[in-house]
Amino acid sequence: MAGEHHLLHTAGGEDPIWRLWSQLPEPWRGPVIGDGIDDWEKITENGDARINLRGLPAPIPAELAWMSYWQALDGTRSSVLGTNQLANILRRAIRENYPFPPSIRAMDWETAAGLQRWFYATRWGRLAPREAAARLRVIFRFSRLALLARCSDGSWWTLDEWHPRCDPRIPLTEHEPQAHYGCSPSKISHPWLREAANWWLGTQLEAGVLRWSTVGEKMRSLVRFDRWLSTFAEPTDVLGDPAHAIQLAAAFRRWSADPANRLLRRSEQRFTHKPVHPRQVNDDLRAVAELFAFVAANPNETRQVLGPHPWSRVTDTHAAGWLRQLSRVPRQRDLNDEHYVDDHALAQIPAALPLLGLPRSEHMAVTRGDGQQVTARGFDDPQAMRMILLQILTGRRASEIRTCRLDCLSPVPDRAVDAAEGEQIARFHYAQSKIDIAPDNILVDREVVAVIEEQRQWIRDRFPGITPRHLFLQRTGNPPGRQALPLGHLQLDAPRVQQDREDHRQQGPARRPE
Repeated sequence: MAGEHHLLHTAGGEDPIWRLWSQLPEPWRGPVIGDGIDDWEKITENGDARINLRGLPAPIPAELAWMSYWQALDGTRSSVLGTNQLANILRRAIRENYPFPPSIRAMDWETAAGLQRWFYATRWGRLAPREAAARLRVIFRFSRLALLARCSDGSWWTLDEWHPRCDPRIPLTEHEPQAHYGCSPSKISHPWLREAANWWLGTQLEAGVLRWSTVGEKMRSLVRFDRWLSTFAEPTDVLGDPAHAIQLAAAFRRWSADPANRLLRRSEQRFTHKPVHPRQVNDDLRAVAELFAFVAANPNETRQVLGPHPWSRVTDTHAAGWLRQLSRVPRQRDLNDEHYVDDHALAQIPAALPLLGLPRSEHMAVTRGDGQQVTARGFDDPQAMRMILLQILTGRRASEIRTCRLDCLSPVPDRAVDAAEGEQIARFHYAQSKIDIAPDNILVDREVVAVIEEQRQWIRDRFPGITPRHLFLQRTGNPPGRQALPLGHLQLDAPRVQQDREDHRQQGPARRPE
C-alpha cells in the first residue's frame, strides 16, 4: 500500500493535483479507499463498499481520491459505485487500447458518457441503463468543478463554470445562498465575448459593484446576446461602426422580445405564448451596454486581458446607442387586485398551513377560496410551514427568512416582558440582503419566538450533534447541516394536491375530522 502511494506521488511533481493529494488524510490517498476512515458507511451511499483505484494511470487515481474526499467534506455522499464504474471503464479501455483523456480534468461529461456507452456496448452488448449514467453523472458535476477550481492557477473568473459551492474564491456577501446555483460562461459560444464577459462580471463581483445573483442575471442576458450573434455571418460586426449601434440594438431588442428566442429546452415550448415583459428585454440591452461601457472605459486593461482584437474598436458611443433602445416601463401601483391579499385570503393561509407540515401518509380537510371543502394529502414539510408563518408574523420577505441565522434571536435589555401586553420581547435578526446599510432586525413577540424555537428543536432532532449556521436547512445531501434551504423550495407540488382533490371527488363529499 505504501509503495503504491509513493508511485502515485512521484508520477508528476508540478501538477497541482499532487499538492492536493499530499494534503489528503492518509486513508483517503488510495489506491483502495474506505479502510481506516471513521463513519465510512455514513459518508458513502453504498454501505461498506470500497473505492478501488488500482491499475489507473496517474494522475487519475489522485484526482478521483481528492474528489471523493471533497464530496465527504461537502456533505454529499462519496460516489463509490460511480467512481468504481469509471475506474472499471478506464481499466477496460487500457486493456482494449481504447483512447481516453489523460486526466479527469481533461475529461468532460460528454466524453465520460461516450466511454460508458462504449463499455456497455463492448462488454454486454447493450445500452447503458439510466441509473448507471446517473451515477457517473454525479462525479462530473460538483466534485469535478471543485477539482478544476483547486487546480486553477489563474483567477476564478477565467474558468468556464462558476459555482461558489465548488470554488471558495468566489466572493459572496454574508446572506447570499452560496450552495444552490452556479453560473455557466461556457454557454457563450463566441470566445471573444465569453472572455470579455468573464473579465467584466468577475472583476465587478470582486469589487463589490455586483452581487452574485446579479452576475447570474447578466450572464444569462449575455448568453442570449451570444445566441443572437450566431445569426450573423460575422458576429464581430456588432463592435464595428458605432453609427450602426442603435440599429443593431433595435434588432436585438426585437429578437429578445420574442418568447421563442428565450427558451432553451424543448419542455419550455409551452411558454412561447407568454409575452416577454419589457423589463426583461431592458435587462438584456442593459447588460450588453454595460459590457461595452466597461471595455471602453478600460482600454489599457482591455488590450492586456483580451488582446487588441476585436474589442479595441468599442467606444462609449456603442454603449450609448444600446442604452437608447431601453423602453420606458410605466410604473404601476404595487397595491392592486393582483398583489393585495385581503383579510379573507390572509385568514385562509394560516388555516391551511398545517397541511404543509402534515406527514404524507395523513390527510387534512381544507376549504378552497370558493368555500368548497376538499381533502388533501400532507406535504411533510414543517420547515415551509414555519417559514410562511414567520413571514406572516414578521412581514419579512421569503429570502430574509429562508437564509436567517440559527442564532437569529437576541434579548432586548430591560424589555424581557412588555408590561402593557404581558408579551415576551426579543430582537429578531433577519437576513437583510438588499441594502447593506439597511436595518436587519425587528422586535418580535413570544409567538415569533415560539415558532423559531420549534424550528430549532426540529433541527436538533434531525441533525443531532451539530450546530448549523442557518435556521432553515436543506433536508437531503446535507449531513453536516451547512446548506440553507434552496431558493425554489416553496414551489410546492400543486399537481399532487389537484390529484388528491380529484380522488376525493370520486370518493364522495368530505367529512370533517373528528
